[in-house]
Amino acid sequence: MPFNILIDYDNIESIDHGRGLVYIIEKAVNQLNYGEIHDLRIVVRLYGGWYEGNNITRRAQNLRTEIHSSFPLTTLLSDNSTQVIVNAELATSLKIEPTKLLVNTFRRNGVPSGLKSNHPIVVGCRQTGCPVLTVYSFVDTGKCSQCSHTKVDDIFFRKEQKLVDTMLTADMIAIAHQDKKYGIVSSDDDFWPGILTSIAMGCEVFHFQTKAGRATPTHYSRMVTQNYYMKSL
Repeated sequence: MPFNILIDYDNIESIDHGRGLVYIIEKAVNQLNYGEIHDLRIVVRLYGGWYEGNNITRRAQNLRTEIHSSFPLTTLLSDNSTQVIVNAELATSLKIEPTKLLVNTFRRNGVPSGLKSNHPIVVGCRQTGCPVLTVYSFVDTGKCSQCSHTKVDDIFFRKEQKLVDTMLTADMIAIAHQDKKYGIVSSDDDFWPGILTSIAMGCEVFHFQTKAGRATPTHYSRMVTQNYYMKSL
């Protein structure tokens, strides 16, 4: 079976994003050796919010174009002599249910529920006509003091991924059950339960940290004594 590398795409450093998908993938693959992956084929899955509603996002379209133009890719393992063939794909469905497309994974949401704000005086502001007071009033009341139709969610919003982390974790466990080895590229601690579950199932996990100087916190890494291999992207 091909060796799987699962990439939490939004967790990649922006400087690496700018260097392109081939750079990111080769940076990971070039750190592996044949004794670790036991195959000359690698499949890379990219996880992100690829659908806004039922429509593929512009970012996903651009990545798909890059995938079609650059993959399959032939590159070398860490010995600089063993060639592997790498394919890449957007993770738009679960490994275990490849025909069931998961949409609406990128959403625009309003301000978080329970958002609180301090009056400027509380934090020491004594300026008459402080513009922050207007912002405080807007957030506190939930509407503009000058008109009745502008709401907080009309001005402040966030775009976020949904389902993505759970998709990746589900795939980690599915691959652990079937293949007994995989790589995950992310520095997000939210994936540690999936890593720990995989190891408990007898799977080898190659964990690539994406942040410079980042290591798995010892209060997590000390939970495992074998089958866990940390690398840095």
